[in-house]
Amino acid sequence: MSPVPTLVKSNRGRDKLCHDGFMYVFDRSSSDLTMEFWRCQFKKSCKVRLHRLIANGEVVKVINSVQSGAPLAVQMEFPSNRVLAKVVNRVRKACASAPALPTHRSLIIIPEDYAVYEPTPGTSERFLIGDSGLGDDERILIFGRESVASWIGLVDKIYVDGTFSLAPKLFQQVFAVLAERSGFVVPVCYALLPNKSQATYTRMVELLHQEWPQFNPMQISVDFELALVNGFRSVFPNAEINGCLFHLVKNMKAKLGDIGLIQRYNRDPDFSLSARMIPALAFVPPAHINTAMSELAPELPEELMPVLNYFEDNYIGRLRLAPGAEIVRAPARFPIAMWSVYQRTVDGEARTNNFAEAAHRRLQGEFGVDHPSLWKFIDGIRKVQQSRDVTYARYVAGHNPEPKRSKYVSADERILKIVREFGQRTTVDYLRGLARNFRMQASNSGPQTAPESSESE
Repeated sequence: MSPVPTLVKSNRGRDKLCHDGFMYVFDRSSSDLTMEFWRCQFKKSCKVRLHRLIANGEVVKVINSVQSGAPLAVQMEFPSNRVLAKVVNRVRKACASAPALPTHRSLIIIPEDYAVYEPTPGTSERFLIGDSGLGDDERILIFGRESVASWIGLVDKIYVDGTFSLAPKLFQQVFAVLAERSGFVVPVCYALLPNKSQATYTRMVELLHQEWPQFNPMQISVDFELALVNGFRSVFPNAEINGCLFHLVKNMKAKLGDIGLIQRYNRDPDFSLSARMIPALAFVPPAHINTAMSELAPELPEELMPVLNYFEDNYIGRLRLAPGAEIVRAPARFPIAMWSVYQRTVDGEARTNNFAEAAHRRLQGEFGVDHPSLWKFIDGIRKVQQSRDVTYARYVAGHNPEPKRSKYVSADERILKIVREFGQRTTVDYLRGLARNFRMQASNSGPQTAPESSESE
């Protein structure tokens, strides 16, 4: 996608467009008012023209070549270097100025230019929608479109996830919240957080609820992080909180790394298949989980028992002897109802929050570096917001979401077929069949389980 140009004012107060280092002046609009036509400010000596969409400001066409390749006879008509230098300096001040960052997040002051968003030229709205306040050592900043408040109360399902590599200096984490609307999943805000504590997550959600009083999701897809789960539950006690299959699988592979089995997993297909049968328990009906795990255990290589024990401790609860000699299960950190995807698969619902992962990748591509400056971060999410506005406009206009890739559709169809045959296969065949239809990757660079359709890139 072509970068969104910047509007600046001329000495006479007229709009000029700064794009790829060149200045353009307005010519006219298209008859259907969907496009603007701009021409190079040096009309006599340069025939470059630029077309951009009125809806989001995106440049869709640049006609003719830039001036740097002009013949000498044409270059003689250019303004003097002194005049050009003044233009460059004026553009730099308008486009590239950014205040210095303080030494601590509690001292950050967001200039007005960085606290607003222009959905279309000449219109603006608040973009800094949440701020825990100047002087707060555990400062939280939340960015998103102010106008989201008009429809966020209609959202039933959200996906949330954090990433650390994109966090600007002075913050530990970038946390994204995405809303689902008729199959479209769009980011509604990005929060900069100082840490991963439950208190911080709770404060973040409370700030959102203050900005959006009607915000009351009934389903929340999250990572397996107790502080995060408890933070959302404290504000939305009636919401159904679902663990993401993507992160369940990711945690299993992390455990393989902890016990030194990654190399064997990567080079031994049979061992790899056996390892994937453990998270495949998520596809078993909740009432049959205990039996399925008991039948799976003797089929696994001995080296995988620590992984199975880890799964039992955290997601099922270890068997123990209760007073009165009764054998019961200890409470699991994450109850079965939270991570089971059996019913979600049968109902055709998303099993992962890969949408959030895709949003993080989109930002990463925009920044090109880890840990950008705060000002570059804000500029980046505003630029990404332009394309998300187009996605939301497609939803409003009644379009369908982008379809999944055919290989993912096929994998989903095979998984659904196997899940519908539960009880008609042996437990081991059931788990083995499912394990053949998803992968476990070491990174978060892409989908890991019969991948859900993620955001359009």
